[in-house]
Amino acid sequence: MKNAIERKKEAIERMKTLELSKNVIREFKSDILYLSENCGYLYYLDERQQRAVNEFASEHEHITPYHIIHSITEFGELLSVLVVSGYEEEWEMDREDLKDGYVFAYVINLNIPLFSEFGSIVVRPSIGGLVRMG
Repeated sequence: MKNAIERKKEAIERMKTLELSKNVIREFKSDILYLSENCGYLYYLDERQQRAVNEFASEHEHITPYHIIHSITEFGELLSVLVVSGYEEEWEMDREDLKDGYVFAYVINLNIPLFSEFGSIVVRPSIGGLVRMG
């Protein structure tokens, strides 16, 4: 199991692969998460979003969140929390998937928490942030 420092280094490499803004990466080094929305516009998390991410992170201490994508869908308001797992044996496959736009995430459904789940989502870089494609 990898510790938080090693997971953070891995997250920074993934952020570079995903072509996230250098500002987003620099602030992540200081434990500040950004949120992408719409066409990839970047924002700080509001209090409700930060609380949801903090709650998720406290329940999953072996995971490091590194970026959030906010979406309004027919299934509810979603926070796709991009994460690095503490299980290093998963990292190589995660890196390969990144090259094709597939990212491992925990999707928080703010309207129907029961529908929150882990899985792969499809993203593409846009104007320094990310757009969720599927």
